[in-house]
Amino acid sequence: MLARLPSGPTLEMLSFLAPQVGDYWEQAPFRCHKQLIPVLRTWLDLAAQSGPEQDTAGVLLADQVLGRLGDCQEFSTSGSYVPPEEEKIEAEDNDAVIKELQELDIRTETSAHLGNTYYTGNLLEKALKLAPDGTVSELAHMAVIDKRCHWDFNADATDCTSIIKEGESFLSRFPEDEWTPSVHLILAEAYTLTAANPDEPYAPISNSERAEWQKKAAAHYRAWYAKSTNERDRALVWQEIWAIEAGMGPWLMIPTELQH
Repeated sequence: MLARLPSGPTLEMLSFLAPQVGDYWEQAPFRCHKQLIPVLRTWLDLAAQSGPEQDTAGVLLADQVLGRLGDCQEFSTSGSYVPPEEEKIEAEDNDAVIKELQELDIRTETSAHLGNTYYTGNLLEKALKLAPDGTVSELAHMAVIDKRCHWDFNADATDCTSIIKEGESFLSRFPEDEWTPSVHLILAEAYTLTAANPDEPYAPISNSERAEWQKKAAAHYRAWYAKSTNERDRALVWQEIWAIEAGMGPWLMIPTELQH
């Protein structure tokens, strides 16, 4: 709506965000060279010809659509045997898609651990710079917060510092609106996970710090409970508030092996 671009290209972009029916392995091959790149190119060209606010909104939607890069057939890493001649073709297809993305100023990286290619998120960074204020700026910052804080099983802990900083800044910068309850919930989750970090021998967490984080988590859960119209999660959130304030500790977002 904010980009105000023609309905045809808009619907094509939104189609990439539509829920998929069936299991992941039941989906038709997603050829980014033929299906995604041409739509992105048209969309970004149209956005660039618009005003600053429209251009930024267009860049922001492109950032969200690029979450589909992980589905690209060209980047598939099934691990199954591939004949040398097919492996060469796949490598060429992979390189071709990466080159096309680079031409659109879309950056990718390849995970050294998993070997898969992923989008770095540079368009979101661009949108944040293009729109320091206003509605599109709010949406861009909401996109950052919506990445949420997740438990890192490789490290047996989590670092929610950046999400907490972004979330608290969001609540102070932008007036209350339809996004406010979601930010409270994401902050509550982040404080909960921070409080649940196990004691580290080189950086121990004091009981007073843990209690303070749990107190902040409960406050944000209560703010969500007061403002949200999401009936599905109300019972779970109320149980979490009760558990924290009863001294039992959080459990909703905590891995089973760490629950008290």
